[in-house]
Amino acid sequence: MGYFFMILGFFVVIGGLIKIVIDLFKKVSIKKSGIILLTGFVMFVVGLIIVPKDTDSSSKSDQSSKVEKKSVAASKQRKAGKNQQKEKAISAQQTQRLVSMAYAGYNGQKFFDALKKAGVKNIDPSKINYAHDETGASYTYPYDKEGREYSIFVKPDGGVQPFNDPGFQKKAKEFATDNSSYVESAAKRIFEENGYKFNGHVILGGTNGGYSSSTQLYETDFLDAEVSQGNTNYKHQKVTVLYTVPNNKIDNSKPNGGIEVKKITMNGTTIYG
Repeated sequence: MGYFFMILGFFVVIGGLIKIVIDLFKKVSIKKSGIILLTGFVMFVVGLIIVPKDTDSSSKSDQSSKVEKKSVAASKQRKAGKNQQKEKAISAQQTQRLVSMAYAGYNGQKFFDALKKAGVKNIDPSKINYAHDETGASYTYPYDKEGREYSIFVKPDGGVQPFNDPGFQKKAKEFATDNSSYVESAAKRIFEENGYKFNGHVILGGTNGGYSSSTQLYETDFLDAEVSQGNTNYKHQKVTVLYTVPNNKIDNSKPNGGIEVKKITMNGTTIYG
């Protein structure tokens, strides 16, 4: 506000001086011009007086705003600290609960780790269930609303059955189909070592993929494959390759993505493994 009065007063003073010059030139009374000049001067002085107060007020407002911001930040930090302590307390309780689910060298924490390894996200430890009887112990976790569950069964002698993932068959089928080129490459090496040539005709003939729970092996079917030896060609063959993949992931740093062929059949007849 002070700067406004100063600027306005300055222009009024200038206007008053100009009017006085004009009045003198016209040889008329300069009384009115003098009043204008005096008014502008007064406004300018008032502005000078008000400016420090405005600055002071602004400074106090800024300081008040800073204090408020610091207060809010401190409050948030206190709340965050309490939440972290609460989370740590909950986490400690959950960990203690999981460890207490012990049976024949296995426990709930190991099952929790198995869930994470299987790619389960946002695991709620409180939903992990544990039950045991004379036949062994089971660890389960909800898979979907239909009642299906992830599970692991532990035998009295400590033997742990394979992790059961209700969605694994679907994942395995997609994996085996999507990575058929790696499987074809691995199979070609086996055929070549035994004097044959192999072409899976992945694009033209198509493939099927899956996972066998009984053998615990991935399977890829080449539905219209070609196998040849010298001048002899066997076309339109169904070649099935059974294999393992470490950690269920293709590793491009290894030959054929890390796929290890265990068995090959042609039209149902085992020719390798």
